[in-house]
Amino acid sequence: MRHAPPAPAGYDPPLSQVLLVAALGSAALAIAVAIARATVGDAVVAPVVAASVRGASYLGLVLAVGGLAFTALIWPEGRGERRLASIVWLGWLTVGAATVLHLASHDAAGAAAPGDRIAAALGVRLALLLGAVVWVSAYLRGRPAPRAVGLALFAALAGTWVYAGPVAPGPVTIVMTLLHLAAACVWAGGLAVLAAVLLPRGSTASLEGALGRFSQVATVCVGVLAVSGIYHAWTRAGSVGSLFSTPYGHAFWLKVLAVSAMLVAANANRKYVARHVGAGIRRGHRDDRDDAAEEPDGRGNAGHDRDNRAAPLQMLGLFLGAEIAFGLLVMVLTGVLVDAPVGG
Repeated sequence: MRHAPPAPAGYDPPLSQVLLVAALGSAALAIAVAIARATVGDAVVAPVVAASVRGASYLGLVLAVGGLAFTALIWPEGRGERRLASIVWLGWLTVGAATVLHLASHDAAGAAAPGDRIAAALGVRLALLLGAVVWVSAYLRGRPAPRAVGLALFAALAGTWVYAGPVAPGPVTIVMTLLHLAAACVWAGGLAVLAAVLLPRGSTASLEGALGRFSQVATVCVGVLAVSGIYHAWTRAGSVGSLFSTPYGHAFWLKVLAVSAMLVAANANRKYVARHVGAGIRRGHRDDRDDAAEEPDGRGNAGHDRDNRAAPLQMLGLFLGAEIAFGLLVMVLTGVLVDAPVGG
């Protein structure tokens, strides 16, 4: 009796390998920053490094948490997918490297001191990352990994971004920031999974279900991002006038433009899916059944039908790429906003 081959397991590198890569990457970044500081000076390097490490940490959080959230909310069968696991691990490595560099640059600037809130938040983040790596490793392997523990880890990790900001946050700010980060991770991280995992797989059945569920979840995320973003801008700027006359306000409106462009691409994507991709997928199911009923010699137009089905998916990839490009710009501007001065 022949047994079916086991399903491929998700990519799950040893913990020592993950930590080694993170350490080497952080060391390389720290050396590069030290060389830049010695060459052009802190006045030029410090603001660039601050914005870069914050943007990189946001990107890593989006990839890691967004990839995991995609399996929990939208695509449960993707839990053991190698490409998705690679995205998650890349996210954790990026967060770790950016946090180490942020902590090093904060200390080099002379800002770190006993009781320093930002340095403490970054140190706590590094410790939490170790726990997150253990939980993620179990989750991707299909071992017991309670979701409540995962949510608690995310809330604690996201809290380190809140406390590493320029001012000590109040209770409402903490809640709104956690919601903002969660919505950004689910939306932008879901886009990355769609573009880098589901489309290359060519699995029309998985794509059909995932697109519909992701569209509903993304709509909720956009609403949460809009409300929480307006709240942050109002509390940080203090007045509408400051949003038009300060560096913070200028960066804020650039971010609004980038998010608007992202929404335009998302809306075009949604309309294209409704008009072409869904119909192509349903037609693909019929063609697959017809292909199975063809003669053994393979005569017919099966290859032509497959080419026709691939065209809508290629256009979908272009729309997703546009969304992701604007999303990266949003993350860069978010890193700039954190330290942008509110005064004129």
